[in-house]
Amino acid sequence: MDPVDDFWACSFVLDPAGPVRLVSAASGLVIAAGNSLHVLRPGSQRLRSRALPPDLEVVAVAAEPWSPHRLAIASPTSVGVYTGHQPHEPLQEIRFTGPKFGATHLAWCQHDGATVLYLRQRTGEVARLNLDDATTSTLTAPPVVAIAGDEKGVFAMLDLNPVEPANVGDAWILPAGAREWTTRWVDCGTLDEEDQWRIHLAVHGAAVAYSMDPLDTTELSGSVETSWEEEEEDGPCSFASAPGVFMGPIALQSERVIFAAYNVEGKVNVLRHERNGSFTRIARFGLDDAWEGTEATVTALAWDSERRALWAASPELGLIKLTDPRGAGGKKVAPN
Repeated sequence: MDPVDDFWACSFVLDPAGPVRLVSAASGLVIAAGNSLHVLRPGSQRLRSRALPPDLEVVAVAAEPWSPHRLAIASPTSVGVYTGHQPHEPLQEIRFTGPKFGATHLAWCQHDGATVLYLRQRTGEVARLNLDDATTSTLTAPPVVAIAGDEKGVFAMLDLNPVEPANVGDAWILPAGAREWTTRWVDCGTLDEEDQWRIHLAVHGAAVAYSMDPLDTTELSGSVETSWEEEEEDGPCSFASAPGVFMGPIALQSERVIFAAYNVEGKVNVLRHERNGSFTRIARFGLDDAWEGTEATVTALAWDSERRALWAASPELGLIKLTDPRGAGGKKVAPN
C-alpha cells in the first residue's frame, strides 16, 4: 500500500545545517541535540543554540511538559536536569558507574503533585528521580526496552520478551494522576533474541505505539505497532500494524494520528496515518524517487502541539520543522 502525497510546509531551521540526532517537544518546549544543543522555549520563535563539548555525547533528551519547563539530558554516564539558562550547571544530576548502566530513554511524569523524571537504563531497569525532594528509586518491574511520556503526564513502558513464553510482552501504562498500572499484551513473534533493534515508544492519552527499527536494514524489516485504546474490537491483542511500509522513529499527534519516518538507503519518507483513515506522505528527504541526490536520514520525531508542527532530527539536514496545514480546528488552511 503506497501513501498519497500531502506535503506539509517544510523549514530547515539551522543555517548552516549541523547534525541533529535527537528531538523532544512538549507544551511548546523543544529540545534538539547533535553536536550542539538547540532549545525553543514555549511561546517563542527564537531558537537558541550552543555548541556542546566535543567529548560530550548526548544519548537522550526530554522536554518537561509543565512549568518550569526544564531540560533532561542524558550522556552515556549521567543524566542532568537543566533550566536552559545556565547550560553547564545542572540543577540535579545522576551519575552512573559506567556506560552499561547509562540511560537510553527519558520521560517526565507527575505523581501526587510531585514531578518525576523516569530513566530507562541499558540494563532494562527503570529509575525514578523525584525533582521535588531529589530522591531516587528503582521500579519493581521486568526489564523494559523503552519508556515514554506525554504532555498530560501519562507514562508508558514496553517489555518485549523474545524467549518465553512464546515471544510475548506487555505495554505498561500509568494514566495521568493514577496509581494503578494498566497493561496491554504485545505479540512480538518476529523478534529474535539475536537481532539488533532500535526501539521507539510513544504515548498520547490512551494511544500507545512502538517501532522496531532494525539496526541492520539489509537483513531485517521493522514495523510500527499501535494500540489506540485499551479494548479493541478485533480481538484480545490490542496492537496492530499500521498500513504500508510504516517504520522508523515515531510520534503521536493525538489519540488518532501517528507519524513515522521511514529511512531506506538514503531516502526518507515522513508518513502520517489516521486511525481508520488516511495514510499520507507529508515530506520526503534525501535521494529522490530515482535514487539520485544527497543521502539523508531522520533519527527522531516529536510533535509540537503549541506550534502544530512536527519536528524531525536529521544527522545530515539538521533540525526540520513540518507545519500542519490544518488550523487549530483541524481544517486545512488555504495557502497564501
